[in-house]
Amino acid sequence: MAGSIHQAESWLSTGKIDAAITELRLLVADDPSLAQAHYFLGTALLQHKEKAQAQAQSQFQEALKISPDMLEALRALAELNLAEQNTQLARDYAQHALRLSPDEPASHLLLAGGPLRELLASHKLLRPGGIGVQA
Repeated sequence: MAGSIHQAESWLSTGKIDAAITELRLLVADDPSLAQAHYFLGTALLQHKEKAQAQAQSQFQEALKISPDMLEALRALAELNLAEQNTQLARDYAQHALRLSPDEPASHLLLAGGPLRELLASHKLLRPGGIGVQA
């Protein structure tokens, strides 16, 4: 086995982004069907450098191919597209997330298209250090 998602998550939460990326790339190479590994790799890539958005988006899309109803990946893609002003695509991802979890506030905020990071952070819904909503 290449490694563990839990170890990679731990490295992400402690700021060891390079170690997390290495671990997650090994996991994805070992088992490309791990949606969570693709999601966390996308998250790590976004934290690693600003220009990694295309790589991160690719990982979030791969996660959705494996697990089409993965809320975290849907919200991440909605947020990325919103930031790039691809509003229709952002809306599509947010609406899909909202259909899956109608009472979840982050999807409503994405659909509204407001200043997402600030709103989520002020309500403690943003994951520490990155994109995605805490459970």
